[in-house]
Amino acid sequence: MEMRLTFTCVGEIMVEHIQRLRQLPKPNSTVVFDQNRSTLGGAAINVAWYLSRLGANARLIAPLGSCDTPLLRRLVRGENIDFSGIIITPGCSDRLFTALTRHQHLSVYALAMQPKTLGDELVERCKSASVLLLNGSRHEALRQANTALATRPTNSRWLFFNPSYAVFAYTRTELRKIITAAHVTILNRSEFGYVRSLLGAKEIAKLSLARGRVIVVTKGPDGAEILAGEKWKPARSRISRIGVFLGAGDAFVAGFAYQFVRGNEPDEALHYGLATAAAVVRSRSIRARLTEAAVRRWM
Repeated sequence: MEMRLTFTCVGEIMVEHIQRLRQLPKPNSTVVFDQNRSTLGGAAINVAWYLSRLGANARLIAPLGSCDTPLLRRLVRGENIDFSGIIITPGCSDRLFTALTRHQHLSVYALAMQPKTLGDELVERCKSASVLLLNGSRHEALRQANTALATRPTNSRWLFFNPSYAVFAYTRTELRKIITAAHVTILNRSEFGYVRSLLGAKEIAKLSLARGRVIVVTKGPDGAEILAGEKWKPARSRISRIGVFLGAGDAFVAGFAYQFVRGNEPDEALHYGLATAAAVVRSRSIRARLTEAAVRRWM
């Protein structure tokens, strides 16, 4: 019988205001957002969502502003995710305002105030995590918590790092410590370019060859590449069209981690991650209600 491990997803939560448009707004113009369509989002929530959808046990540990708890109740309804690790903080959560067209987006991100004790509380709540998935954050306290979780002794059997959109807020020292400790680091093409500019191609290759670390780089319609040993190995994309597909990258992370932890080879996990992303793109939803059977159809 296969043992079901719990994936603990750590990161920030934002309130997403996304307005779909035919074209991006011109200078000196105004975009009106419908607040009734706002929802909670962010990499940590998205990854937990898709892990749960694939059949894994998922737990979310993240700060949430007290004024946004009604949105959490709406998100929780009917979903098999453990939200008991949510840390309620005073005030509101981060805000994301995105004007989205088929091929472009323009976003404004507003950071919320976070208590000074947040980092320590996040680390404390992750002590018993068997599989730890660190998602990137623009908040210094969360980045410091990521570094502490990656470098301190824990009970985690597996450590994944998904810096996502926040990778550019990390320092060279933070990235080196976390990537050195993480069994798997997943980046998109531009994120990898930034990491390589700080750490250097030789150090990244050394991490994979000498320490057995896995580096995955997603490339949208060009597929993905994986470094697990001496050479980079490519895999084709299941996505045939070009565009901005919110949620697909986090779905890839969930799919890859789900298969990797179950003992599949990195190459197999890579193909499964790409199939998961393709299923989300087909759904045209940031958090699609997909099933593992739907993902298998893209393999």
